Order: sequence, then structure tokens, then C-alpha cells
Amino acid sequence: MSGLAELVEELTIETRAGDLRGDSLLQQLRAEIGSNLGRTKAGASSGSPVPLNVDAFALWEDITGQIASMFVSATDRRPDKDPEVNLLAWWAVFSAAVYRHETVQLQHDVAGERLESWAQRIRDHFAAPRTVEVMVPCPNCGYERIVLGEADQAEVFALVAVVKGTTVTVVCRNPVCKDAFGEPSQWVGERQLEELGRRVGVRVDHRALMTAVNSPVESTWDPSDDMKGDLAEPFNPADPAHAALLDTPTD
Repeated sequence: MSGLAELVEELTIETRAGDLRGDSLLQQLRAEIGSNLGRTKAGASSGSPVPLNVDAFALWEDITGQIASMFVSATDRRPDKDPEVNLLAWWAVFSAAVYRHETVQLQHDVAGERLESWAQRIRDHFAAPRTVEVMVPCPNCGYERIVLGEADQAEVFALVAVVKGTTVTVVCRNPVCKDAFGEPSQWVGERQLEELGRRVGVRVDHRALMTAVNSPVESTWDPSDDMKGDLAEPFNPADPAHAALLDTPTD
């Protein structure tokens, strides 16, 4: 019960980190999307609303909808518009049932998994993305390394994995690199990462990237002669010869 109580508190009352206390997870999520609703950009007309954080709103709708359903199942009453009220009311009903010995361990386990899932999804939403370079050539443009920046140039690997919550996306940082549909090259999720691995002849490990761990690997992939780029020379947007590629249509 103590674990459930802590999750309910974190979702509805406050978050804690040592001696520090902050807004609850649901309050934080509401603030991120609510601060944009009905407001406008500074200096803009009333018809120019601040863009809505779509990801935050979708997460809010999903979690609060599940809370409302859980409240209705426990109380058979119409849910309140405030998800904190609904979750606290469910917790009161559930705690009373526990006190009367009317619950079984499976119900505790299911409730704990559900609340932990909500809390973790909100934590993940606010967590800064982690990145790690993928040290193999991009199968779409042929480059393994590119040069970024104009004044302060830096040579980096073309492919980089971006880990956000439980989602891993590998993107190519070459500005001229496109996929078969003319979109910037990227691979999202475990299935597409497996396809990327097959194309470059290595295993692109989803779990390793999830923990931002990357070990150098040798690729068996040999880019064809007709592909743009020379793996021995990084792509450099500041080089006129390379910059010309930015205006070259790609198939």
C-alpha cells in the first residue's frame, strides 16, 4: 500500500526530490499545455494562438481518460473534470476496500502497474532527450562522418540516436540526406532500427541505444559507386562543392 500511496501523492499532490518539493506530475503536465490555451504570442493578434504542445495534450487526454474510467468503475458516479479529484476519490474507495479486506493481491498489482505507468510516462515526457552517435555509414547518403557548423566546425558521425522516454529515433544529420519519399532520413522504433541494421550490415541494438550505450562496430556494408559522398571525406556544408548539393534534387 505504501508504494501506491506514494504514486498517488506524486501524481496528484506533490513531487519530492530529497528535501525539495514540487508540483505534482499531473499539475506539471497541465501547466505545459494549459499555459498555451487561449493565449497569444507577444505582439501577435488575438487570432494567432500560441501553438499547442500536441504531445503533452495527447498524453494528458490518454492518462486523464484512464483515470476517469477507473473512477467510474470504482464509484459508479460521473467523473469530475479535475483528474486529481477523480484519482484521490478512487484512492479513498480502494483504501477503504483494503481496510475491509475486500481486495486481493492481483488488484494491488494491477493498480500499482497502472499508476507507475502513468507516472513514468509523464516523467519521460519532461526528461531531456539523450543522444548517442551511431558509428556506421548512413545507408541513404553514404556518409559516415560529416562536418557541422560554419565558424566553429566540428566533425561528427552522420547518424545519431535520439532517446526520448521509451522511443529511439536514429536520424542522419547530413542536410541533403533524404529517404525514398524525399523526407529527411530517420528510423523510428525497434522495427525500423532492425531494418537500418540490415541495410548497413550491423546490429543496431535498440536496448543498447535505450540506455545511451554505444560500442564501436565494424560495418560489412559497402556503399555503391553511384552514391553521393566519399566516406573518407566528411560532408561539409561550408565547402562550396558540398554546399552545391543542397540545391541538387534527390531521387
